Amino acid sequence: MCSANDGGVYKTDDREVNIDVLKASTALFSQTGLMDAEAAKVSLAVLSDFDPRIAAANIDLSKTFTNRFAESAAQQLK
Repeated sequence: MCSANDGGVYKTDDREVNIDVLKASTALFSQTGLMDAEAAKVSLAVLSDFDPRIAAANIDLSKTFTNRFAESAAQQLK
């Protein structure tokens, strides 16, 4: 069974499964924090399949997607 805690994070009731899922998912995260435009499209598609409100929102990634925050953070760490 899956559940959501107060932070909106989904997990199973099986600790070992949760650990395995997390380990398998680490490759999905960018080490730089940057996301290319195609990855943003995939993320939106997955979220749209999961949440009908997102699917109905007609989100225009060209108006909402940016790497500005990650790029700024990277500059501050230099």
